[in-house]
Amino acid sequence: MSLIRMGYPGTHGYDSQVYVFGTENDQDEDVYECHDCLLHNSKARPFPQFRTSDGLIDHLNEHVAAKHAVPKFVFENLLAMYPNGGEFHIDNMM
Repeated sequence: MSLIRMGYPGTHGYDSQVYVFGTENDQDEDVYECHDCLLHNSKARPFPQFRTSDGLIDHLNEHVAAKHAVPKFVFENLLAMYPNGGEFHIDNMM
């Protein structure tokens, strides 16, 4: 259930340097994980995980500020799924 995959024009039809997917953390909470996060200092786990849309949007904006490719539709989809912010639930994840 990925929100966005890493991709280059021609592979997925968009340019993205982030890979975010829905999963459960060690406490069995629904989260989105920024896998192989370029802002993370290591390829080792744990990668950044977010329980709320606000936290993930803030994190994705950090990627944008670092000049990493993040497609605009990721933000649009998050705002459509969670118009009032809030916690993630596996049923709402893409």
